[in-house]
Amino acid sequence: MWRRAAPTLRIRDPHKDEKMVTIHKALDECSAKYPVFYEDEVDIHLNPKIGSDWQLRGQQKRVVTLGQNEKYYLAGALHSGTGKVSYVGGNSKSSALFISLLKRLKATYRRAQAIRRTWTKPGNAALVKV
Repeated sequence: MWRRAAPTLRIRDPHKDEKMVTIHKALDECSAKYPVFYEDEVDIHLNPKIGSDWQLRGQQKRVVTLGQNEKYYLAGALHSGTGKVSYVGGNSKSSALFISLLKRLKATYRRAQAIRRTWTKPGNAALVKV
Protein backbone atom coordinates (compact mmCIF):
# COMPACT_ATOMS: atom_id res chain seq x y z
CA MET A 1 0.00 0.00 0.00
CA TRP A 2 1.38 3.41 -0.97
CA ARG A 3 1.28 6.00 1.80
CA ARG A 4 2.97 9.26 2.52
CA ALA A 5 5.38 9.37 5.47
CA ALA A 6 4.33 11.49 8.42
CA PRO A 7 6.78 14.33 9.11
CA THR A 8 7.95 14.43 12.72
CA LEU A 9 10.14 16.82 14.62
CA ARG A 10 12.44 15.58 17.34
CA ILE A 11 14.44 18.30 19.02
CA ARG A 12 15.91 17.22 22.33
CA ASP A 13 15.83 19.94 24.97
CA PRO A 14 18.97 19.82 27.14
CA HIS A 15 17.09 21.67 29.92
CA LYS A 16 13.97 19.48 29.90
CA ASP A 17 14.54 17.98 33.36
CA GLU A 18 15.00 21.40 34.98
CA LYS A 19 11.87 22.74 33.29
CA MET A 20 9.82 19.71 34.32
CA VAL A 21 10.89 20.14 37.97
CA THR A 22 9.79 23.80 37.81
CA ILE A 23 6.45 22.86 36.25
CA HIS A 24 5.74 20.09 38.79
CA LYS A 25 6.65 22.42 41.66
CA ALA A 26 4.23 25.07 40.36
CA LEU A 27 1.49 22.45 39.91
CA ASP A 28 2.00 21.30 43.51
CA GLU A 29 1.65 24.92 44.70
CA CYS A 30 -1.42 25.65 42.53
CA SER A 31 -4.00 27.58 44.55
CA ALA A 32 -6.45 30.47 44.27
CA LYS A 33 -3.54 32.85 44.95
CA TYR A 34 -1.20 31.18 42.47
CA PRO A 35 -3.18 29.50 39.68
CA VAL A 36 -1.37 27.57 36.94
CA PHE A 37 -2.61 27.48 33.35
CA TYR A 38 -1.80 25.55 30.20
CA GLU A 39 -2.00 28.05 27.31
CA ASP A 40 -2.16 27.58 23.56
CA GLU A 41 -3.40 29.27 20.38
CA VAL A 42 -5.13 27.89 17.30
CA ASP A 43 -5.82 29.11 13.75
CA ILE A 44 -9.30 28.29 12.43
CA HIS A 45 -9.59 28.15 8.65
CA LEU A 46 -13.10 29.27 7.70
CA ASN A 47 -12.93 27.87 4.16
CA PRO A 48 -13.47 24.12 3.92
CA LYS A 49 -10.53 22.04 2.76
CA ILE A 50 -11.44 20.20 -0.42
CA GLY A 51 -10.00 16.72 -0.68
CA SER A 52 -10.48 13.73 -2.93
CA ASP A 53 -13.96 12.31 -3.36
CA TRP A 54 -15.61 9.57 -5.42
CA GLN A 55 -17.09 10.90 -8.65
CA LEU A 56 -18.38 9.48 -11.87
CA ARG A 57 -15.88 9.55 -14.71
CA GLY A 58 -16.11 12.83 -16.62
CA GLN A 59 -18.02 14.65 -13.86
CA GLN A 60 -16.71 16.92 -11.16
CA LYS A 61 -18.46 17.90 -7.94
CA ARG A 62 -18.77 21.56 -7.02
CA VAL A 63 -18.20 22.87 -3.49
CA VAL A 64 -19.33 26.40 -2.61
CA THR A 65 -16.61 28.30 -0.72
CA LEU A 66 -16.14 31.78 0.68
CA GLY A 67 -13.56 32.61 -1.96
CA GLN A 68 -10.27 33.70 -0.42
CA ASN A 69 -9.51 31.68 2.71
CA GLU A 70 -10.22 33.59 5.90
CA LYS A 71 -8.91 32.72 9.33
CA TYR A 72 -10.03 33.31 12.89
CA TYR A 73 -7.73 32.90 15.86
CA LEU A 74 -8.38 31.64 19.38
CA ALA A 75 -6.13 31.76 22.43
CA GLY A 76 -7.13 29.73 25.44
CA ALA A 77 -5.94 28.74 28.88
CA LEU A 78 -6.84 25.62 30.86
CA HIS A 79 -6.74 25.99 34.65
CA SER A 80 -4.66 23.06 35.88
CA GLY A 81 -6.62 22.71 39.12
CA THR A 82 -10.25 23.14 38.06
CA GLY A 83 -10.16 22.23 34.38
CA LYS A 84 -11.98 25.48 33.51
CA VAL A 85 -11.13 26.92 30.08
CA SER A 86 -10.91 30.66 29.44
CA TYR A 87 -10.49 31.88 25.87
CA VAL A 88 -10.55 34.92 23.61
CA GLY A 89 -10.80 35.27 19.84
CA GLY A 90 -9.52 37.71 17.26
CA ASN A 91 -8.92 38.40 13.58
CA SER A 92 -5.12 38.32 13.85
CA LYS A 93 -2.61 36.18 15.69
CA SER A 94 -0.51 38.78 17.42
CA SER A 95 0.65 39.79 20.86
CA ALA A 96 -2.67 41.66 21.23
CA LEU A 97 -4.52 38.32 21.22
CA PHE A 98 -2.29 36.98 23.99
CA ILE A 99 -2.58 40.20 26.00
CA SER A 100 -6.38 40.05 25.76
CA LEU A 101 -6.21 36.46 27.11
CA LEU A 102 -4.11 37.68 30.06
CA LYS A 103 -6.66 40.44 30.71
CA ARG A 104 -9.44 37.85 30.66
CA LEU A 105 -7.53 35.69 33.16
CA LYS A 106 -6.83 38.69 35.38
CA ALA A 107 -10.52 39.63 35.39
CA THR A 108 -11.65 36.05 36.02
CA TYR A 109 -9.10 35.26 38.74
CA ARG A 110 -9.06 38.56 40.66
CA ARG A 111 -7.68 37.01 43.87
CA ALA A 112 -4.59 35.69 42.10
CA GLN A 113 -1.34 37.38 43.09
CA ALA A 114 0.51 35.76 40.19
CA ILE A 115 -0.59 33.69 37.21
CA ARG A 116 1.70 30.95 35.98
CA ARG A 117 1.36 29.42 32.55
CA THR A 118 2.94 26.70 30.47
CA TRP A 119 2.87 26.51 26.70
CA THR A 120 3.45 23.85 24.11
CA LYS A 121 5.89 25.26 21.61
CA PRO A 122 8.83 22.96 20.72
CA GLY A 123 11.76 23.64 23.00
CA ASN A 124 9.74 26.10 25.10
CA ALA A 125 7.96 23.80 27.55
CA ALA A 126 8.68 26.17 30.39
CA LEU A 127 6.80 27.93 33.13
CA VAL A 128 6.36 31.68 33.11
CA LYS A 129 5.19 33.80 36.02
CA VAL A 130 2.91 36.56 34.76
